[in-house]
Amino acid sequence: MKQYSKYSPGIVLMATITLYALLYSLSGAVALFSQQELPRCTAQVDSLTTLERQVIAEINLARSRPQVYAAILTEIKADYKGNIYYRPGAAAGVETREGVAAVDEAIRYLLTVAPCDTLKHAACLSLAARDHVEDSGVRGLLGHKGSDGSEVFERVQRYVKPQVSAGECISYGPYTARGIVAGLLIDDGVASRIHRVLLFKTSLQSVGVAFGPHQRFRHMCVINFSSEIIQAMQ
Repeated sequence: MKQYSKYSPGIVLMATITLYALLYSLSGAVALFSQQELPRCTAQVDSLTTLERQVIAEINLARSRPQVYAAILTEIKADYKGNIYYRPGAAAGVETREGVAAVDEAIRYLLTVAPCDTLKHAACLSLAARDHVEDSGVRGLLGHKGSDGSEVFERVQRYVKPQVSAGECISYGPYTARGIVAGLLIDDGVASRIHRVLLFKTSLQSVGVAFGPHQRFRHMCVINFSSEIIQAMQ
């Protein structure tokens, strides 16, 4: 009989995004800029890793072709046995809260939701995400508040002028782009499905991603969003 763990590495686990962070994104965060002064990154990320680029591509696949992503989740559903999810090739599975019920709900959502525009990468959002990965990962922290008390909006403002709206999703455990995005869409154990709602917010235009180690869950991925198009640093 296979053994399983609630905290098996590489399995879909994520922290519930705070209501504050989501509302900040959905409300537009009162972006303070005029038509003469478009938001612009004040720093440039050296480069995204292959995985970070893949996460952005995976988000854009889900947003632009949700029915295709429904088929992907249907394949993932086959790896569930009751409430235990077995990632192909993994030695152990993970006990989910809802099992296939959450996957089925996500599939139904993807089959009916209208496609959204794809998101453009913004270096400043990735830099803010990187700050949170480096701060939280080594300390084993969970959630959106940094060790200095900062929230996503404050971290983003370190790298962009003038101010822009900001929202954030965080995945803990998965180490593939598909595992990260599929987990956020399934949103197991999160009654509001707040991560799925944010991923399909039609007003979003920009995205940034950072992936790195986490003391407790081995891997974490921070995804930052904005409802503004943010110009690259010149």
